Amino acid sequence: MGEEGQKEVENVTKSPKSGVTIAKKVANIVLDVVVVIVLLLALFTMIVTVNAKKSKDGTATIFGYQLRFVQSGSMEKCAYTDVSKYKVKSIKVKSCVFIKTAPTSEKEINEWYKTLKVGDVLTFQYNRESAANKDNYDGDSKIITHRVIKIEKKETGDGYIITLKGDYKSSKGNEPAEQVIDTEVDTPATTTYIIGKVTGQSYLLGLCVYVLKKPVGIVCVVIVPCLLMIVIQIFRIANVLGEDKKNKRKEEQANKDDEIEELKRQLAAFQNNKEPNRCKYCGAIIQDGETVCNNCGAKL
Repeated sequence: MGEEGQKEVENVTKSPKSGVTIAKKVANIVLDVVVVIVLLLALFTMIVTVNAKKSKDGTATIFGYQLRFVQSGSMEKCAYTDVSKYKVKSIKVKSCVFIKTAPTSEKEINEWYKTLKVGDVLTFQYNRESAANKDNYDGDSKIITHRVIKIEKKETGDGYIITLKGDYKSSKGNEPAEQVIDTEVDTPATTTYIIGKVTGQSYLLGLCVYVLKKPVGIVCVVIVPCLLMIVIQIFRIANVLGEDKKNKRKEEQANKDDEIEELKRQLAAFQNNKEPNRCKYCGAIIQDGETVCNNCGAKL
């Protein structure tokens, strides 16, 4: 192996990856992921908030889905209602629900109704007095998100009678109020109609949007993560500069060591190859340390 190859092997053996270095790299990667997730969540929340403020009814629409926020506990988890077999489970207050809006054309909406089944969660506008909510009825339309409990095909026409109600029961046997929608009568042209089907939910996103509506929320969700990222980057820059200085010192020391080794090598070669000392009178070889020539007796 040549000298360059030996130096490369020495450099590799001199700088192994220590456990501390690997731990730092893992920590940096995890921190990057967390910061990116927080910033993306903050950005998405801001988009949803701005989009909702622009709409007339405060509804955000993104990628063809309506985003609405649950404001009552009628779909909260309940010991008396089993929703484990359904795709959409119980929904917490302040959760964001993703709604695939119903088609608008008559042909498409009729086909869409056929796809509905018991257990689906629908969001609908409702403006109808019932025996259950008669005392609280104020004549205004309500946006409600409830679960389908029964679907009946009408005897005449292509319509359906869809019955819905919330999951939450305050006690066993205490059934919540039901809402009934006639798909032939209740259309977007009236005050009672189906808006769409809930396909998913996010309590975290809903909570973020709820918090962002307050000044302290903007500080916590947007400003703090941005400041945190700036501080992290400052520390990283300082760390990089410190590592550069350390590496330069190591490199300079390594160069000095290489120069010393080279001088030692040259000195050894010189000592091995130099001519022996001789007596200037008789030419005999003089050993190191001798003061008198052993051949002619001359003083050296």
